[in-house]
Amino acid sequence: MAEEVRIVVDIDRILADLETCTQAMETMRPIVSDGTLLKKFDRNYSANVVICLQDILRDHAIMTLCRMWDTDKDTQSIPSVMCSLPSKDSNKASHQKHDQVVRVVNMMSKSARLKQLRNWRDKYLGHALKTTRLEKSKGTNIVDPIWDDIFVLYRRTGVVVEALTAVAADCSIDHIENRGYRARDAEAFWGSFINQPK
Repeated sequence: MAEEVRIVVDIDRILADLETCTQAMETMRPIVSDGTLLKKFDRNYSANVVICLQDILRDHAIMTLCRMWDTDKDTQSIPSVMCSLPSKDSNKASHQKHDQVVRVVNMMSKSARLKQLRNWRDKYLGHALKTTRLEKSKGTNIVDPIWDDIFVLYRRTGVVVEALTAVAADCSIDHIENRGYRARDAEAFWGSFINQPK
């Protein structure tokens, strides 16, 4: 019973991180991808603030994405919850769901995009490193994250958290609906005060 309570507490933390990530990503999306909106900031002083907001929101999203995929043993993360789940269930359908979530989590944990993002986070956000372990061991350079990679990891993480919540805590969330709410709020915000930026 104590293990079940711990899993629910860990799931709650993952859901809080997903909500924080969703807020950052959906607030950022219009100032990264809406060409009409971005044109309003072309060659004016306000563009400096937009660039600053892009960087702040990107960094915040990267921190929460990486935290949800942290592989350290004592973390409240997706891999940690997966390791805590009982492996066998008498119900064939729930056993198949469990196995499917395990496969997807394992695949995502080994994702090149996630590894690259995590190493960038380690070097520039988590620490002030001259060289990361990966750079030392593999002799590769850490490249800046690409918006598309961040959005892909965010979208896939939402799907994984939905599935994990169903398997681990026997409850459901609708990440797409939540994304929609946050996207609507961001569009209203950015659209409401931008007329003639200076």
